[in-house]
Amino acid sequence: MDKEKRKFYRDKYQKAFLEVRQVINVIDPMGLIEMCGPEEYDMEVADILSKIQDCNSEDEIRIMVIDVFTHYFDDVGDVERYTNVGHNLIKVKSIMTTSQQL
Repeated sequence: MDKEKRKFYRDKYQKAFLEVRQVINVIDPMGLIEMCGPEEYDMEVADILSKIQDCNSEDEIRIMVIDVFTHYFDDVGDVERYTNVGHNLIKVKSIMTTSQQL
């Protein structure tokens, strides 16, 4: 995802972006947050936001997030860290829907 598209998702869906960032930073799939800071996964967060509306279940969200990290890192990291990611991100869809109606 290019820089302009990441900025679009960050600006349009700011609350959703911050929610996804928080969830991803907590699971820290690549173990980079302590070393690199809270913005480390912002590219992946923007990509997740661009794809989350196409997911219809927690499991689809989890699979999509794993695919995003595999795309950017050629590695999924610790698969156990993704266990609840779908559950934790399902509410983002409603945040994004609410944002579109404003």
